[in-house]
Amino acid sequence: MIKKYNFTEQDKVGKLGEKLILNHYNSIKDDNGNRYVARATRIDEQLQGADLMVFNQRLKTNYIEVKTDTQIEETKNIALEYLIEQENGNLQTGCQMKTFADFMMYWSYPTNFVRYWNPTKLQPYIVTWIRDSKYKTVKVINENQQGDKWFAHCLLVPTYEFDKLKQVNSFLVSLNVLQGVLNEEDL
Repeated sequence: MIKKYNFTEQDKVGKLGEKLILNHYNSIKDDNGNRYVARATRIDEQLQGADLMVFNQRLKTNYIEVKTDTQIEETKNIALEYLIEQENGNLQTGCQMKTFADFMMYWSYPTNFVRYWNPTKLQPYIVTWIRDSKYKTVKVINENQQGDKWFAHCLLVPTYEFDKLKQVNSFLVSLNVLQGVLNEEDL
């Protein structure tokens, strides 16, 4: 099955997810009143697969890769990108398999529900699921403004199965933060 997406449009939605997580962390204070500090990553960090850096005075620095899924509520699947295929046939590993981020966060757009996990702890599951053909895979065509095309190969894992994994956690973003981000979308 092949689905087609306009990368520019998808990137705009993805930026909303990054803003949601950024605003979420910048709105939190711990018991000592220490505020988390979150910022967008520098280009060298982005190229390694991280969108945000989050830290506070008591915790180490954590890098986060944010994915915004606009179809999760409809499909009830988590789409895990494991391979990218360029139009010329060149292959590279997908974000689930290459990121150096400490956490992968999936926002279920437009809800306030976010799943997260450590990608390296999930990778053995992904490889096993692919090897065993346990779940359906899809090829997603992406196209940028220059007309360049590539395929994202994604494993579709049912949310009810995915959420059983002890490596997968979740949290709710405050409704105020969510509404602020969604209001910006309309501008």
